[in-house]
Amino acid sequence: MKKFLKYSLFLILILLLGNIFLYNFWHNNISYKKVVVPNLASTWAQLFYSSALAQVGVVNSYDFSNWYYWSWWYPPENIGVCSDVIWRAFREINIDFKDLLDTDIKQNNGLYNTNFDSNINFRRVKNIDTFFERKSRKLTNKLIPGDINNLKEWQVWDIVIFDKMLTSNLWHIGIISNKRWDDWVPYMIDNHGYWVNIRITPLDWSTKIIGHYRYF
Repeated sequence: MKKFLKYSLFLILILLLGNIFLYNFWHNNISYKKVVVPNLASTWAQLFYSSALAQVGVVNSYDFSNWYYWSWWYPPENIGVCSDVIWRAFREINIDFKDLLDTDIKQNNGLYNTNFDSNINFRRVKNIDTFFERKSRKLTNKLIPGDINNLKEWQVWDIVIFDKMLTSNLWHIGIISNKRWDDWVPYMIDNHGYWVNIRITPLDWSTKIIGHYRYF
């Protein structure tokens, strides 16, 4: 009986070592498909992205109130919401996004379905979505990990807009960054709570993508 147990344990040990050897051999010799996404961003797009990137570490607070709504147009430089990342990036390349949006709303008010208010027009994500849908190249809303033909449609600086959250009427907006996950899904620069940073991909957001635009 003891001899039988001894041989049984020896056989089990041999089988375990064999499985470990086979797994390591397979794992070390497997051929992974390397996905390389070409960078097609224009010079203006790169400048816009650099301006957005400069907000990281500067905007360190998220303002949940509407104190700015009736006081003045622009919040302090260290405070903001998701939409503030957009107009600030435009401002740094000498484009007045506030004026662009105000002008388009005045000329096409029926398309925006909003009460005109220059204090807040350019900070409302729904307004921004309407503006980019009219004034920029509209791209796919699908983001497919590992699919080179799909992923090359997601370039540095592209604007991505998300549907409103179920618990509130808040929409969200971000900018595609030059950083990508292992499957080459891009991260984005956004402010979804307290600071501007590069923390999540569009696939990590809780609501669906409703807009993907390229302005430059």
